[in-house]
Amino acid sequence: MTIPNLLTFFRILLIPIFLIVITFYTKETSYLRYVGFGICVIAIITDLSDGYIARKFNLCSELGARLDPLADKLAVNLSLAFIASNTSFEYPIPLWFPPLVLFRDTVLVVGTYLISRKLTQVKVAPRFWGKITSFVLSLYIAIVLLQIEILVLIFLILSTLLTILSLFDYLWVGVRFALNYRTTNG
Repeated sequence: MTIPNLLTFFRILLIPIFLIVITFYTKETSYLRYVGFGICVIAIITDLSDGYIARKFNLCSELGARLDPLADKLAVNLSLAFIASNTSFEYPIPLWFPPLVLFRDTVLVVGTYLISRKLTQVKVAPRFWGKITSFVLSLYIAIVLLQIEILVLIFLILSTLLTILSLFDYLWVGVRFALNYRTTNG
């Protein structure tokens, strides 16, 4: 087991703890926002660290390549849904936002499955806009926990635009790949 994989497993273990903290957050237990923020910061740091360590020390593995994006998607989608459903936040995540992010992730997974099933096995490489979007979504979650109104609004707008941009980027790459494959392989 490599250090990057251990960091990813640790991040996965943080998810239920974070979700419990968010579930029990109320205006009377405002300290839980800060506990959640601390967990969120630790998750962001471990996410950045595992990729850096894997590349820097050539510790990339098939397990890590599959586990890291799964951990990211679980953490972001569950965090968004749990925070949006908790009405104690003064500046909450709007209820329409988690389904938008989940839709993007679903399109990516289903598109990859369909191309692999109908054309040829593909491995989705992380794209620039996808990486930026994931990072900004993590920051958005952290900022919502801090409850700074102007930053919550700015990061909601930025996260929405990046989610849509990355969705279209992945769609463009997938459609282009499928058309190229059909053209070259009849």
